[in-house]
Amino acid sequence: MVATAAASPVLETTLPGRTQGTGSRILAIGDTVTTFMSVYGGATSGTTLDLHYAPGVSEPRGSFVEYDRMVYPLAYNGYLSDLHTFGSLRGEAANDDAWDEGVILPLLARNVLFASNNGRTFSVDFAPLFPQAAALTDLSPDMARIEGLAEAMAANLLKSPYLADTHGTALAAPVLDIRDLSGLTAAQLSPYSAPAIRALAWEIILKANNLTGSSIPADWSNLNPAAAARFFHAPGLTLSTGTRDMEPLNIYSQLTRLKEAKTALEPVDLAATFSDTVLTSLVAPFGLTWPRPTTGAHASFVADWGTDPNALTAPLAPFTLSMAKAVQVHGSFPNLSQGEVFYSGFSLNADKRYVISATITPALAAGSEVLLDLPLLSRSFTFTGSGGALGATTLTVNNTAPIYHPVRIRLRNPAAVQPDVTVTLAFTPSL
Repeated sequence: MVATAAASPVLETTLPGRTQGTGSRILAIGDTVTTFMSVYGGATSGTTLDLHYAPGVSEPRGSFVEYDRMVYPLAYNGYLSDLHTFGSLRGEAANDDAWDEGVILPLLARNVLFASNNGRTFSVDFAPLFPQAAALTDLSPDMARIEGLAEAMAANLLKSPYLADTHGTALAAPVLDIRDLSGLTAAQLSPYSAPAIRALAWEIILKANNLTGSSIPADWSNLNPAAAARFFHAPGLTLSTGTRDMEPLNIYSQLTRLKEAKTALEPVDLAATFSDTVLTSLVAPFGLTWPRPTTGAHASFVADWGTDPNALTAPLAPFTLSMAKAVQVHGSFPNLSQGEVFYSGFSLNADKRYVISATITPALAAGSEVLLDLPLLSRSFTFTGSGGALGATTLTVNNTAPIYHPVRIRLRNPAAVQPDVTVTLAFTPSL
């Protein structure tokens, strides 16, 4: 039944296009959302979520949440500067997801993880990276965090590493075992690997519940989802001074949460449980090292461009952008792989006027571009071909100096694989 007015209920199947009533499905969906929020606190990407469901109705993408407001322009209210996020749950007769918590919970988890990226030092709020709901093995570290933790957050609530998409008493798709890494090579176990991160997260869930390595379902039934909940929440600003993040959020950001002191509301002392010795052995099978390396590729996911860059006296080192590990999702490249996204940053002691230029070798193919994002300026610049120079741009120090300017550079071509390019950026002082 659906009540268009409290005093005038109508039979749902008498409405145009409705041949089947929703019955208890809406209540089931709401119950799943409530269960999620009871442990993780929220369920949206930071704004209103319009999650559509109707029996017999499905979108080609199945169940999903769309974060790109350009896909649904009416989702954005320019007058109120308010964005509604749209999503849909599959309701087709052959596969209805209303009762599938293994489908719904990862959607909600991805929302929360995406929201936790917003407003951070290295987030680019005017051009965010959108989760693709694909557990790929070579993602940028911030995307690997989102895609890896989302399904583990669901498993924590379900008290099982198995996520099922069902239809009645049958399976609509193969069961996902978030522990399964059998198809990966050693090189695909790393901080960039969503499957490695979600499998590690399951081991952390078990350890937080004093069930290290247990493969016995009867043991899992005793899991307390609140025990490991903190691990899935973003930390405070990660620089030691507490003034900004030292890098984009990543799996190491989450591991440091296990070292924080127990709060009065937490059922487990995670800091006592996860000693350095325990973490060293726990993370090793997943391509991570603890304590975190202080040198090498995993020491930091940000290149340090120093203070007051000046191409005339200290040119910046070139870097490579690569689509070698890019994978298509829904028919296009999301351009979120480890080699396609490059983070850096520099400090300024005073306002400076720069001519910013890029040299790209070899030249980009048609359809490819390199994006330079400067979040503090809320500006994004696009380079094509062999690069070029931009008009003079003023970078400001709008607070106590020095001010840190984060930088994100991204190679983008959704339609084809762009061969590797070497990029050299130059910040040349201008009068």
